[in-house]
Amino acid sequence: MRIGLLMNPTISDFRKNTLRSIIADPAFTVVMALIDDRPQASAWNRLKKNLRRGRGGYVVVMALRRLFAPAIPQENSEDYCDRHDIAVYRTTSPYAEEALTTVVNSKLDVLVLVGGFGIVRKKMIEATPLGVLSYHHGDMRRYRGMPPAMWELYNGETEMGITVQLITPGLDNGRPIVEEVIGIERRDDVDRLTGRALKVSEPMLHAALRRLADPEFVAPEIVEFGDVYTLPNLRQWLTLQYRIWKKK
Repeated sequence: MRIGLLMNPTISDFRKNTLRSIIADPAFTVVMALIDDRPQASAWNRLKKNLRRGRGGYVVVMALRRLFAPAIPQENSEDYCDRHDIAVYRTTSPYAEEALTTVVNSKLDVLVLVGGFGIVRKKMIEATPLGVLSYHHGDMRRYRGMPPAMWELYNGETEMGITVQLITPGLDNGRPIVEEVIGIERRDDVDRLTGRALKVSEPMLHAALRRLADPEFVAPEIVEFGDVYTLPNLRQWLTLQYRIWKKK
């Protein structure tokens, strides 16, 4: 199976861990990576946007937390690809004809969304026979959108779903290829639950590709999708912190 990657300019340890077993599997060849090199919005512009949507307080709190938290290790995506003999194509117009032609001419079977690209558009999904695989850390029947783990904890759930999906146009409304469920523990906060979900989900991408490689496999469809969640406002975030504190 010939695989292409859709990437940010940098790649996290989690993403590298999800790809490690795929690169080592002789059944798969990671042929190329298309890097979304569009300029990112400044922190100030992101804050203004979220202030207009009533989420500015939460964004400020998260920014302060990141300021004092250890930096998340990131590697330059092009360096990562060079180490693994993966051809790299950078673009500031990921949905332009040139980028799509690059994908089509690479004669891939499937694309894997590693990062970037926003909500993946239909023409990219249709650029390979099998489409685009993507993680969603949630059960799409109940929780779509983001942030992972936040709303399961806020709503008092006892478990959290994890999905590798074949994307369809839209947000988290694809076809689940591999799914897992983890229990939510009494002392879980968003960081702790998210960390456990990431760890459990690392082998799922490889498992999903193995399923897609089986010509008899038929991807299931979800009959009814859950609500779309987004960033909380400050009141919701403080409410969750209080509920977590009460349980400790």
